Amino acid sequence: MTVVGFEEVLIENYKAILEYEDYYIKINTYIGAVNINGFNLRLKEMTGDDIMVYGKIDSIDFESITDE
Repeated sequence: MTVVGFEEVLIENYKAILEYEDYYIKINTYIGAVNINGFNLRLKEMTGDDIMVYGKIDSIDFESITDE
């Protein structure tokens, strides 16, 4: 993951978009989920492996995968 200031986040090797609102985006990756909170969030670029989120980013947090 690459964060550029408070406006862009590039996530490599993502699996799926789990939730998408203009204030919250949750993206599933191979190591867990990435939660991005902010304002006017949008998906700027998407490829098969990479996704770029653009907007006013307030916070980023992670949910790890737990083995049961």
